[in-house]
Amino acid sequence: MEHPILFSTEMVQAILEGKKTQTRRVIEVQPEGMMGICKCHYSPSGHAYSNTDGSCTCQPVDFPYGQPGGDLWVRETWRLASINAEIADAQFWTVQFADFHVMPHPQPKRELFLKLVEKDKFQKSNTGIKFGRWRPSIHMYRWMSRINLGIVHIRAERLQDITDEDATKEGIQDVCHCGDYIEGHGYHSGHSAVSMPGWATENFASLWDSINGKRGYPWALNPWVWVIEFQKVK
Repeated sequence: MEHPILFSTEMVQAILEGKKTQTRRVIEVQPEGMMGICKCHYSPSGHAYSNTDGSCTCQPVDFPYGQPGGDLWVRETWRLASINAEIADAQFWTVQFADFHVMPHPQPKRELFLKLVEKDKFQKSNTGIKFGRWRPSIHMYRWMSRINLGIVHIRAERLQDITDEDATKEGIQDVCHCGDYIEGHGYHSGHSAVSMPGWATENFASLWDSINGKRGYPWALNPWVWVIEFQKVK
């Protein structure tokens, strides 16, 4: 069974470049006493359970993204594009993404675009290239998605348990000790490409707060999260 999953434009690019193979998502039903000594354990089978000493009571929880071996399809920012090369009444519609690439061929059936075209007020007499308004990822339809992911592994952990290695798998680019990017500089400058301990984790924490802080799950709160490992499916 397929499930949708939202990614920012930056993270979509990291996936397309093969630099992102993990994502962390907040477990919506958090354990009671999360900030205290209570440590509940979550399993992807859909249930949370307490410690053997009975120190806390956890609630049932659903894993919203399927199981290992299942598929995810990526939702991202998009808009409609109308193209007809100056030929009246010969419009061709497609979807453009925030990186300004369009849907790969073959294009979906024309009928799928019709209601969306009406909302963006494209006219049959339009010529040239015209664009609709940008729409958020949550409003993307399945037939528009250009990225499919296969779930490799799922686990639950506290957010701050992330390692530098996993932070790079989240799409955070590592650096060498001189402060330059390893990929673009470290191997060619005479400097050894030594990672800066904690750097990737620190930058992941900043990225996390920019997305989830306003949702009430900042890094400092150290919430329980699902860790989803995936691979891009051709």
